[in-house]
Amino acid sequence: MAKKTTRTSVYFKDCKTVDEITAKYSDLTLFFSDDADTLIEISKEFDEFFTILRDEHNKGASEYKQIGATAEELRGIFEQLRTFKDAEKDLDLMRDCKVTLKGTWIWVGAADGKDAEITRNYRNFLKQLGFFWNDKKNRKVWQWHSPHDKRIYRPKQKELIPVEEVDEKYGSRVITAAAEI
Repeated sequence: MAKKTTRTSVYFKDCKTVDEITAKYSDLTLFFSDDADTLIEISKEFDEFFTILRDEHNKGASEYKQIGATAEELRGIFEQLRTFKDAEKDLDLMRDCKVTLKGTWIWVGAADGKDAEITRNYRNFLKQLGFFWNDKKNRKVWQWHSPHDKRIYRPKQKELIPVEEVDEKYGSRVITAAAEI
């Protein structure tokens, strides 16, 4: 019989899945954005527990349901999105865009009330981070996922799952302002 490991966590104690820990991490980094010491603690704990939860998930998952993203990849993307501003061009990604977390995929589209074309201003920045443009089925968003993550695609057909099905299966969380923790 396998021995159950005990996990002690300050920030992620209620998280039982990769999707939950990723969402919680994004909330915490926004909430503690001005506290460098706390962000270091949160990042260390995220790295440890994300890896544990990802490995637990992948043990019984088929190839197309396995999670390929690493904690380091996700942390890097969140940090860059959260802090991107260009005063000279009056660009502030968190002001102009709606960042949505869908499982371990990140989608960037126009913020509510903003013209959909506003994301063009962020094109070069998003492409540098590895985002790709998706205008299929009128999505019109920039998407990012780990190059090893295949979960959104159906096996063999490689056909995109409808947005509503993605939201139902993996959940959807908008990341634009500090959430209440």
